[in-house]
Amino acid sequence: MKFVKYTLDCIVVGTLVAVVVHGMVELATWLTIGVWLNEGGKYWYAFIASVAMFSSLYAFFESVNAKVSDKKWYQYQFVVYLLLTLFVIFPAIVWGVYQFNYSGSLKLTVIQERQPLFVMESDGSIQNKYVLKLVNKTDQDIRVSFSVASEMLGLRIKGAEAPLLLHHGKVSSYTIFIRVPAKYVFRETTAVEFKVQNIEVPTMQTQYKTVFNGP
Repeated sequence: MKFVKYTLDCIVVGTLVAVVVHGMVELATWLTIGVWLNEGGKYWYAFIASVAMFSSLYAFFESVNAKVSDKKWYQYQFVVYLLLTLFVIFPAIVWGVYQFNYSGSLKLTVIQERQPLFVMESDGSIQNKYVLKLVNKTDQDIRVSFSVASEMLGLRIKGAEAPLLLHHGKVSSYTIFIRVPAKYVFRETTAVEFKVQNIEVPTMQTQYKTVFNGP
């Protein structure tokens, strides 16, 4: 009978863990925790958090029903699992809420010109063309600054020198050009990171990684 009981307990707990894991993955996605966790990472986070949570509850109920001699062991288990749950879940939720309130309010997508991949300018620089698709999810218009980070020296931006106006609840499109002196372009593709930041609320920002094409 004990074997049947433990088997049923495992099935029930396993089902609950699976449901909670799925829910936490959805929560992680909704809270944009995926900013620092990839798809596999979100599932690992959700699995560990769920196991810790259920283990904590199990240890708690066992400590209530256990014999006096066993209570301390289950109480220690409960404390350990509870701390693990708090350390795993709480920071993730705090970070997720932060991302949802700030980074999640601003979305950036970059579309790179493919025909041609790059243009050689008369001054010897190499130019790439990009289209920025910006979504302002707040309830008011905002102005944002635009910057590009890369290992290439002499990088210049054309088309986003002044702050960009983003209307609330709408998609704003801007075409920009990135120019780099040919002597500083060492590979066919070089990583670049575009960053858009709210001028009035600097913590509201978003990034997008893409490449700069060269010969």
